[in-house]
Amino acid sequence: MRSLELTRPGEPLHGLPEDFALLAEDIPDDPKDSEAGKDLPSEVMRQICEHLPSLAGTKRNGNENLVATELLIDTGRRPTEICQLRWDCLQQDTAGQNVLIYDNYKSGRKGRRLPISQATAGVITRQQGLIRTDFPRTPTAELMLLATRVGNPHGRKPIGAAGCPAATANGSSRCPSSWFPPASRSTGSRSPRCCPSTNPRFSPTPTGTLTASGTLTRASSRTYSKV
Repeated sequence: MRSLELTRPGEPLHGLPEDFALLAEDIPDDPKDSEAGKDLPSEVMRQICEHLPSLAGTKRNGNENLVATELLIDTGRRPTEICQLRWDCLQQDTAGQNVLIYDNYKSGRKGRRLPISQATAGVITRQQGLIRTDFPRTPTAELMLLATRVGNPHGRKPIGAAGCPAATANGSSRCPSSWFPPASRSTGSRSPRCCPSTNPRFSPTPTGTLTASGTLTRASSRTYSKV
């Protein structure tokens, strides 16, 4: 304040005592946000996860749409980052922890490392086997994990990021209304496959910014991830 000459005569802080100081701990915390967060409601997550297998029945890249949606739910990455995953995107660190290698196109940072669960690694491993079987002559270094089945004889072309949510929306529009009952009408007999509130494989996990070593810096937002 003094460096800005606000304590000089005629300025707003004229007369401020010389020993006055304002420290960081003197500033009150921001009021807690009372609005709902950005998480999808539990009932919505329940219905989406319960009927994920229906995506495999879509005519165009059905299996790849299913795998992409599972990875989106598990990792919280952007659609482009998931759809552009290479075949060899799964690695293990020195401690044996499964790590997803992806490119952050928005920030221009390649080779980012995201720790993932064994269940998520299993989804990737199964997809790797399918792609390797369908494109046996293409070197794995050139293969995409989510290779499109349209005009892609060598497996080097991925599915489009815009097509992944479109497939989900199209599949949902053909679902019977009983798939999406009001929360008050839902019953335990449906046994959701991966509802975060009932399945121990899912839990609210803090998200944040990954360092180059894969360390997660905590942020205030939350997402659902497999554990």
